[in-house]
Amino acid sequence: MNKQSEFDNFADNYREIHTKNVQGISGVDSSYFGRQKVEIIKKSWGIEKKNRKLHILDLGCGDGMNAVHFQQCFAQIEYFGIDVSRASIKQAKKLENPNVHFECYDGKKIPYQNESFDMILIACVLHHVPHEEHEKLLTECKRVLKENGCIYVFEHNPLNPLTRKIVNDCEFDKDAVLVSGRRLMKTMKQAGLCNMKISYTIFFPRKGVFRKILQLERFLKWLPFGGQYYIRYKK
Repeated sequence: MNKQSEFDNFADNYREIHTKNVQGISGVDSSYFGRQKVEIIKKSWGIEKKNRKLHILDLGCGDGMNAVHFQQCFAQIEYFGIDVSRASIKQAKKLENPNVHFECYDGKKIPYQNESFDMILIACVLHHVPHEEHEKLLTECKRVLKENGCIYVFEHNPLNPLTRKIVNDCEFDKDAVLVSGRRLMKTMKQAGLCNMKISYTIFFPRKGVFRKILQLERFLKWLPFGGQYYIRYKK
């Protein structure tokens, strides 16, 4: 995993580029999708665990905007964001406060001790990582996850034609290789992450007449044609 130099080139205007790429089709800006992911996590997180302090790792955190979403959705967190792009981490550190921490890493060894985190988010990162490196990276994630903790992996769904168009048109996704949910679940099992469930999301644009039917998406999680999917693993 070595995307440092590529994403360094986009660190200063990543959000603008991403919004320009997705807004025409989706009707929403870049920040919407980060917020949506954290809201999905909040809904699936056990009620009994919501009121205690959570240690969260955001692997491939980019400019760190997920830290803001987590702080808005969870009462108490200690957030740690890591990324291979030094320029992105430099941008992210503008958001730092006593409960938010950012660090550059080598893309292989997660720089924290065993069982450090209650939750790990890997949001649209793995399509930038060579597929042959996925298993080792997921094994590392399992190492730093606490017992009863959860890993949430979000990825673009290659079965969705609009997703493929958005990815193909995005300048920082030129060498992205999308991974299917079925293949990723197989890799996760090989990494020892067996207690998992896959769900699909983002079936409709967030604009026009489609706004009226967005609530239907909660009944379509089983249908493998959403724009993205997510896999929840519990240790």
